[in-house]
Amino acid sequence: MIPMVRINALHFLGSDMEEAIWDVIKDAKEKCKREFRINFHVNSQASLIKLTKACQHHLESLQIKTKIQLEKNSKKEFAFLNVDSNNNNESFINYRFAYTAPSPYNIVGAMNFLIAHFEFINNTPHKDMKKQKRNDSTTFDYNKR
Repeated sequence: MIPMVRINALHFLGSDMEEAIWDVIKDAKEKCKREFRINFHVNSQASLIKLTKACQHHLESLQIKTKIQLEKNSKKEFAFLNVDSNNNNESFINYRFAYTAPSPYNIVGAMNFLIAHFEFINNTPHKDMKKQKRNDSTTFDYNKR
């Protein structure tokens, strides 16, 4: 399963920190060895067009599987990490982790959380498991046991 990060694009789109947020997303893309998918959502059709133009301008910051959709469609999907602001009216319930902070700092914190998560997963030592005996050879017969 590819983890999905759900972000409200209106938290940073058109703000004075927009370029810095795109740089943070690009940094997270480069530091995470595993792949993650971003799901941007907005409230209106006009915002959707504005977001699409911004994404076209910042293609180097995005993953291949980036989704752009309206908020009502985004609510239906399960997200690995949901990015919220403190003063939100959204009622997203389908997520595993949530990062809540004032916008646009919530996106910076969420990307740092994602980087730390993947570093933890990649650096966790796995116990040496006892190898399972293979029984798919032509000489193995279940009836001889």
